[in-house]
Amino acid sequence: MRRCSRWVALPLLALIAIGLSASPVGLAPIARAAQDGTAQSGPLDRVILKSGQVIVGRVLEETATEVRVLVMVGGISAPTTYRRDEVLSIERGVVEDTAGGSSGTPAPSPKAESSERATRPAKPGAARIYLLELRGDLGKDISATPLRRAMEDAVANDPDVIVIKMNAGSAAPGFDGLWAAEDLGPIVEEQIDAGRRVVFWIERAQSGAAFLPLVSPEIYFTSGGKLGGVGDLSDFDIGDETVNLKQISLRIGHAEGFAITGGYDPRLIRAMALKEEWLAVRFRGGEPEYITWEPRPEDGDGWVVLTDDGEGDNEDEFSFEGNDVLTLDADWAFRLGVAKGVVDTMDDLAFELNIGRDYEVIEGRGSQILKDWRDRLDRALDQINRIQRDLSDRGGRRLSESARLGRQINLLKQLRGILTSFAEVLDPDGSQRASIDIQIEELRQQIQRASRGR
Repeated sequence: MRRCSRWVALPLLALIAIGLSASPVGLAPIARAAQDGTAQSGPLDRVILKSGQVIVGRVLEETATEVRVLVMVGGISAPTTYRRDEVLSIERGVVEDTAGGSSGTPAPSPKAESSERATRPAKPGAARIYLLELRGDLGKDISATPLRRAMEDAVANDPDVIVIKMNAGSAAPGFDGLWAAEDLGPIVEEQIDAGRRVVFWIERAQSGAAFLPLVSPEIYFTSGGKLGGVGDLSDFDIGDETVNLKQISLRIGHAEGFAITGGYDPRLIRAMALKEEWLAVRFRGGEPEYITWEPRPEDGDGWVVLTDDGEGDNEDEFSFEGNDVLTLDADWAFRLGVAKGVVDTMDDLAFELNIGRDYEVIEGRGSQILKDWRDRLDRALDQINRIQRDLSDRGGRRLSESARLGRQINLLKQLRGILTSFAEVLDPDGSQRASIDIQIEELRQQIQRASRGR
């Protein structure tokens, strides 16, 4: 599975295919060459990313921060750079020199945006609450760049508490949304580590969004709040049982890291993610005690089954409405110590935070920053649709062959620019841009052949 938002990956791949089909001249492979242009032969290397993606090509360079690979795709090659922390393993000389593999490039590090302090004066002695509402889908409406800028605005306003109110899911369904949460978690953790009080207030945290609040030791729910719906990771399958087990273990480990960071029991994560995972609880001295098997007589009494194994009579018709996987409502979140309280108004939340009634909600720019991001992304998607239409238009007979191919190159460059601007959402693993780079090189070769044939 690629670390790429499914809601946009397929249309873009189709778009690139349209550009290829628009060219009537036969495609010629680009010469395989190393970084210095010297041809190489022999077995290829295999690079396995933490997302599960497998890259086939030649490793050109390794540093402490990057791995540069000459990626091989269907006889075509193009150099591509990956962040070192994205790479799970490198296997050298294990693949016969045949077409294959896929590519990816890292999303550029977004630049911080300066923000202005809210101008509304605080009441003398009043606590300052910065309210940031996260609505939409992680990995699309909510991504690293706008969240980082919103948090910078929050810090600039010097609040006593940053309250993040969530009504969010993730663009990638189920457990795949973990990767979007993993991109955002460090942004919140940075402020907590700096000694700032960051509180999550949950209306809905579904799919990948369920993991993000767990980085904070302070979570509150609304009375109708829910956290979970991350899917059944046991269904993960890329065709190799050994790789499946490794990838499932890797993903569980990443998800448990969120719970450990915030001080929550990681067994809750496994119950949220794995259909076959038993989890039962009873309370001793007000504290939860867990077992991860079906309660037996010798285990004593008082056990409540939170999740069963989902097998046979235990299988639910709708897995997210039963107890095959764990989804926390406000009551159970509070009883299990995930939520510190259940509140529906800011007054009640302020009281629970020991702020009392004397507080002020700061008018920051965070929510507007997130809205501006969504608006710009919508315009970018409109531009992609326009480019798709233009690539489909072969220009009739008005253009020469070279001019038509040049027009396609310009359109593909425009597309690449859009993908670069919104790489963290539209092309997080860089595979779209790598494919465009290869296609542009093919078109340039066709122009050269057409010029020589005149």
